[in-house]
Amino acid sequence: MFSPLGHAFPSLFSEWNAPKPMHPSLLNEALRWAIPAEQKRELWSPLPYQGWKPCLKSSISHALPLEPSGYIQVFLDGGLNQQRMGICDAVAVAKILNATLVIPHLEVNPVWKDSRCF
Repeated sequence: MFSPLGHAFPSLFSEWNAPKPMHPSLLNEALRWAIPAEQKRELWSPLPYQGWKPCLKSSISHALPLEPSGYIQVFLDGGLNQQRMGICDAVAVAKILNATLVIPHLEVNPVWKDSRCF
C-alpha cells in the first residue's frame, strides 16, 4: 500500500550541505602553533582571589589532560544575546571535550542599530 521512504526520496540528505570551516586560514595558523605545556595548564586554572566566593566546595581534584582532543568551530546566528549564549555553550562543550574552541565570527545585523565594533 505504501512505498518505502527510500523510493519516494532518493536521499533524505541530498540537499543538505555540511558546514565548512569559515576561517580556514585561522584554523591552519592555530594548527601550526605549539602551545607550551605550562600555558595549557594555566588555561583552566582558577583565577587569583578577587573577593568572589565559590558556590560550592569541590573536594575532587581533576587531573588536567595532557593534550587537547581537537578543535571545535561553532556557527552562530540570531541576535547578540543568542550569539553570546551560543559562545558560552561552546566554551562549556570545549571544556568537557578537552577541545580548543575556534572563536567564531559574530554576524552583525544592521537592524540592531548597534554602533559597537565586533
